[in-house]
Amino acid sequence: MQAWTFLYQINDSGQLLATDIIENLIYNVNMSLSIVHIIGAGLSGATLARLLADKGYSVYIYEMNDHIGGNCYDYFNQYGILVQKYGPHIFHTDKKHVYDFVKRFAKFRPNLIDVLVNIKGTLVDLPINFKSVEKFFPQESTSIKKFIKTTWKHQRAIPIGELLECSHDSTKKWAFFIWKNVYENYSAKMWGLPIKELDISVLNRVGIVPSYQHNYFPNDKYQGMPIGGFTRMIKRMLDHKLIKLINHKPVIKLKDGKTWIDRKLIANPIFYCGQIDELLNYRYGLIPYRSLFFKFDTLKRDSFQPASVINFPNHPNFTRIAEYKKINQQKIKGVTTISYEYPGKYDINTIKFNKPYYPIHNVQNVDQYQKYVKDLMPYSNFYLLGRLAEYKYFDMDDAIDNAIQICKSFNALKKA
Repeated sequence: MQAWTFLYQINDSGQLLATDIIENLIYNVNMSLSIVHIIGAGLSGATLARLLADKGYSVYIYEMNDHIGGNCYDYFNQYGILVQKYGPHIFHTDKKHVYDFVKRFAKFRPNLIDVLVNIKGTLVDLPINFKSVEKFFPQESTSIKKFIKTTWKHQRAIPIGELLECSHDSTKKWAFFIWKNVYENYSAKMWGLPIKELDISVLNRVGIVPSYQHNYFPNDKYQGMPIGGFTRMIKRMLDHKLIKLINHKPVIKLKDGKTWIDRKLIANPIFYCGQIDELLNYRYGLIPYRSLFFKFDTLKRDSFQPASVINFPNHPNFTRIAEYKKINQQKIKGVTTISYEYPGKYDINTIKFNKPYYPIHNVQNVDQYQKYVKDLMPYSNFYLLGRLAEYKYFDMDDAIDNAIQICKSFNALKKA
C-alpha cells in the first residue's frame, strides 16, 4: 500500500498552495533521528522548524488551516491595508536574542503602539500614567505623583496590586478609581470571571507608568512591526531546503507508548502545537479557554479614531477597537479598516467562539490539563510546544523564546 501526501508552498499572502504529490512521504520506523515532525505552523512551530533546520534536521511541518502563522496571520485587503485576522499584534521584547532571531526574516519599522482607554467618555493613555492622575484627581495630583515617584523611582511600570495596597491615602484612592474603571470590568468581561477569581499576574500584565511616558510596553527595549507583515516574516522562516510544509490535519494515534501519523508508525521526534485535550479525544473533558470574535468594517474615510487601539472597559460587549492602517503606519487615503473585539467562552460547537485563544489559569483547569500531560508520559518521542499544547499564554516574543529554549534542550538531549 502506498502513502500519498500533498506538499505545499506558501504564496505571498501566507496561504498554502499544493505543488506536488510525493509517493511514500510518510516514514518508517528505521528513519534517522535527524528527521523531526512538527504539528502546527504557527509562530511556535515555525520558529522551532527553522531552528532545527539550521542545525541540519529535516523538518516536516503540518498545518491544518489554509494559512500559516496561527494567530499572527495577516493579509492585505483589496484597499492595500494590512489586516490582522485575529486581532492586533505588536512585536515587543526585552530579549535581544529574540529580536536578533526575528530580524533574520524581516526588517522592522520602529513603532511604539498608541493605545487609549475610554473612562467615562474621556480618552486617556494606556497604560495609565500621570496624565490620568491630573485628569481625574487634579487637586491631589501633586501629592500622588510625588509619592509614586519616591516609592517606585526605579520602576518603569508599577503593578496595580501594589498601588492598591500602598500607605498613601490619596494614591490608594486614585488606584481604586483606576481599578474600578479600567481593570475590573475589562478583566471580568475578557475572562468571563469575577475579578477576584483571576490570578493577580493577569491583572499586573499592564502596569501603571510612573511618568508621562505613553508606551504600552514600557519594559520592552525592542518594539516594532515587520515590514510586509507577520505572515511574510513567518513565510521566510519556513523558506529552507530542509523544511517541508504539509497542508492537512494529520491523524495522530497514540497507543502503548507508540505514535502513528496518518497510519504510519513514527519513531522520530514529534512536536505537537495543538490542543492536548483534542489530541486525547477529550477523555478528561474540554479544557476551558477564552475565545474571541472579530467584527471587521471598512469605512470610506481617512481615519476612524485618534489611536491605533482604544479599549472600552465599560462597554457591555466588546473590549476594544483596532484601526489597522494606524497599527502598521500605512498612509492610505480615503479608506480605513477597523475591528471590534468581542470575548466569549470557547465552545467548539459555536460559530463565533470556536477558536481557543487564552488559557484560563486556575487550580481546577491546570489539574485537568496535567491529567492529559500524565497520559503522554509514556511517549518518549512526543513533545509539547506552544500556547495550546502547553496551556500557557505566550506573547509573541515569549513564544519564540520558548521555542529557542526547547530547541536547545532537544539538541542537548540528542547529543547526550
